[in-house]
Amino acid sequence: MAVMNSHGTVLTDAGEPAMLAGMQVSAGFFGILGARPLAGRLVFNDAEGAFHGEKAAVINEELWRSRFG
Repeated sequence: MAVMNSHGTVLTDAGEPAMLAGMQVSAGFFGILGARPLAGRLVFNDAEGAFHGEKAAVINEELWRSRFG
């Protein structure tokens, strides 16, 4: 089972601030979908998977290329 909650967030980095659509998901979310990353990881550790635990972000390729690549 996995849980998700949709929300908006503002990205503030070296560029202009941008409003992004986001989702807060539980640790099993990507495994249920069978999703695989192009780079990095989708496996959350116990602290990141906890409801009020450490935060981790998974971003799509378009955002990576436009803001970080």
